Amino acid sequence: MNNIYNKDYILTYAEAEDIIYLYREFQDMLLDNMFINLGIKLTSSDINKILKNLIMYVKENSAVLILAKKTRGTVMGFLWAYPTDYYHKKKYHINHLYVKKEFRKQGIGKVLLRQLVIHAEEHNVNVVNLNASMENKNAVDFYLSSGFKVKRFEMEYTINN
Repeated sequence: MNNIYNKDYILTYAEAEDIIYLYREFQDMLLDNMFINLGIKLTSSDINKILKNLIMYVKENSAVLILAKKTRGTVMGFLWAYPTDYYHKKKYHINHLYVKKEFRKQGIGKVLLRQLVIHAEEHNVNVVNLNASMENKNAVDFYLSSGFKVKRFEMEYTINN
């Protein structure tokens, strides 16, 4: 993808070098995203493993990482997705969609989603899916308003020791 320019932002596919250059920023964004969505406070070691894998996936072209940046370079958010083949049905699964707090409610998340849909169409993939925590009402409302439909529920039974 060539960069997509708008008066307010630039969308670009990130390369491994971009992740390395923005490593600290990605650490912070992933820490925040994991806490918001799963209530999990990861360690630096956990985040470093995730980023190491992301760098490898991007190098292997087995992940799509789309960055939204202000025209002067400030990262506003990102979308990380990967292709899957579920019973011969090609899909892109969104692993992370994150927009920094100061850029939320400005349409950046929808722009990132739309770019992934365009990418999927260009690769003859007609399904994009994700998992969302029901406790994160803002995310659930966002995805529903973006055209996603609830297809199934994950259920959990906790055993007290």
